[in-house]
Amino acid sequence: EADRICGGVTGNTTAKITVQHGLIFSKLLREFGAERTQMYLCANQDALERYRTMCRTIDCDFEEHDLRHGGSKSADGSGFGKAESLY
Repeated sequence: EADRICGGVTGNTTAKITVQHGLIFSKLLREFGAERTQMYLCANQDALERYRTMCRTIDCDFEEHDLRHGGSKSADGSGFGKAESLY
């Protein structure tokens, strides 16, 4: 496929669209502050809503599932902390 663009359709694939980027929010809060991190979250939530709208008008198998995170602690062991309040 590397030698051609739009040369066919790939079937039986799965795409994941998420606004819950988990532990990245702790890093964003530290580096950019609450206001800019909230803007990032809102932009992602808006994009998800656009996907929902688009998928109602096309033939696809769009499904929504709750996020299941394997752990409750960040890499430094402090948990989600302030990031939870953004949701």
